[in-house]
Amino acid sequence: MATKQFTRLLQPSLRASIPTYRTTTPSLCLRYSSIGCSSSGSRSSRICAATTTCSPTRGFRTMSSPLRAKAAPKYNRYKKSEDSSSRSLELGLENVTFLLPQTLVAPPLSRYPRSPAKFLQMAWIANFSRVWNYASLLLFKIASMPDYKTRPRFKVRRGVILPTAKALHLEMNEALARGDKETLRRICTNEFYQKLAGIIDARPRGHRAEWELVKYRSTFTYPCITEDKIGLMPPPGGIQKAYRQAIVSIASVQRMVRHAPNEARPVVTEKPMLEHLVLSSQVDHTDTYSQTPWKVWGTLQESTLESYLEAKEVEEWMAKNPQRPGQ
Repeated sequence: MATKQFTRLLQPSLRASIPTYRTTTPSLCLRYSSIGCSSSGSRSSRICAATTTCSPTRGFRTMSSPLRAKAAPKYNRYKKSEDSSSRSLELGLENVTFLLPQTLVAPPLSRYPRSPAKFLQMAWIANFSRVWNYASLLLFKIASMPDYKTRPRFKVRRGVILPTAKALHLEMNEALARGDKETLRRICTNEFYQKLAGIIDARPRGHRAEWELVKYRSTFTYPCITEDKIGLMPPPGGIQKAYRQAIVSIASVQRMVRHAPNEARPVVTEKPMLEHLVLSSQVDHTDTYSQTPWKVWGTLQESTLESYLEAKEVEEWMAKNPQRPGQ
């Protein structure tokens, strides 16, 4: 009964809760591709969106980093004799993690539109989204109460998001540098793991590199939780699932050392980065209201007023014209 009440309260959002998936570029591939580019830290997330400059290499290993949480686990190096069926996961609607509708990576006030009307519109969208996301978590928590005399079964645990995002960000980058597919399979969503595994498989022989997270920068502002929301996604022909999604913005300085067989000296590049890391988790909204461990969905660019309105228009059109199974 509580779940039905929650669904009715979220009905405006559920109309737009159609299974959409926005492609994103793997952060480390993007990081490698943008090493040779010169840009400011505020533009690094946009540079990360360029897929044509990605130059994957084989044999990456990780430099010892002062920010490393723990020693890297042992792993089995990828062998070419493996069966191709074990290299990747079969993707389908049942194991695809969707990006929740009307996801917003709000920019800082300094990058709001200059026009007063657009500035106010962007401010309204950002504040309304923040209030609505908080209200959705609150309503979901109330819906998890068996009755009004018992404690909610759903635990928000917002305080663990930042340390979890930092640990996953570091672990994912180190695993990709080493070519550790097992770790990537464990900490990433299925479709994002497919992308990273493809990068590892495409690395040419003889090339290797070292990656290091030097430090976090702008620590007064970052890392920060840009968005924390929950929603119900009804995949076609499937069972409705509850997803919790968090976006954590991380500003850091990263160092890349490239080694090539035909070069006598390695190329060392140190660059500031600003990444918007998307974490996703499923929540049992019918019985226990337990939440699965956070996984890395990918990265997103900073939202603009135009990109947000365009994405919202597409979502509303798809909600009015749902694709039925078999079409």
